[in-house]
Amino acid sequence: MTTLVGMKYDGGIILASDLAMTRSFTEDYGDFTIRRRIIIPTRKIHVSEDGNLALAATGRVGDDPFQDPLHDILKPTDLDMNGRISKGDFPEFRDLHVYKRWDREVADNDNTSILLLASRYKDNQGLYVVSPLGKISPVNGYGIKAKGSGQEHAERFLSGALEAKIQSGAFLSVKHFMDQLTSYEALQLARGAVEAGATDPHTRYWDAVLVDNKGILDVGEFYRQKSAESEENIMEGLKGRLASHEKD
Repeated sequence: MTTLVGMKYDGGIILASDLAMTRSFTEDYGDFTIRRRIIIPTRKIHVSEDGNLALAATGRVGDDPFQDPLHDILKPTDLDMNGRISKGDFPEFRDLHVYKRWDREVADNDNTSILLLASRYKDNQGLYVVSPLGKISPVNGYGIKAKGSGQEHAERFLSGALEAKIQSGAFLSVKHFMDQLTSYEALQLARGAVEAGATDPHTRYWDAVLVDNKGILDVGEFYRQKSAESEENIMEGLKGRLASHEKD
C-alpha cells in the first residue's frame, strides 16, 4: 500500500510519497501453502512530459489497465488533463474502474486507485484529488491532503505538528503558519508525515517533488543521488538546491 501527502504552501506544492509496493504470492508445499508478502522499492510520483503536472497514485497501481490512463496523463499530446481539471471530471479514470476493473458491477474497494495531482497549468494551478469515479476535486483550506494505507498515521502527525506551532504562540493560525513556510520547511513537514505513515507495515522510505511557477524539482532523485553522504550533508545540499531552483 501507500502513504501520499500533498501540501500547498505559499511558494508552491510539495507532493510526497513512500517508495514501496507490496506484492503477495503463494507458495504451495503440497499439504500446506504459505502466503507471503514482499516489499519492492517503487516510485509512485510521476511527472508529465511537458513539466506541468505531477501525480501520485495509491491503491491498485500495478495492473495493466492502470497503465493506459497513466501513460496518457504523462503525455499531454494524448490527453488534455488541463481541460479535465477545468471540468472537474476524468472520464477515462472512471472507465478504468467501472468497465475494466468492476465489470459494471458493485464497486470493489480493494480494486481501486486514487490520484493526487499537483498542477502548474496556468488556469488550474493547485492540488487536486481524483476519485475512482473520475471526480477531480481541489484541495481547499490550508491545503494538506494525505491518502493511502498510512493516511491515518500521516494525518495524526500533521495535526500534532500544526497544533504545536499554533500553541507556541509564534503563529496566529494554521493559515498564518502555512503562509510563512519556506520550501525546505514544507518539504520537511511532508517528509515527516510520510515517515509517520511508516507505522503502517506496507510503507517504506520517502520520495518528493516540488511544484511551483518555476517548474517541477525532483527532490527525491536529488536525495537518492546523494545517498552515500551523511543525512546532514544531504539536507544542507538540498537547501542549496532549493535556493538555486527558486532563484532561476
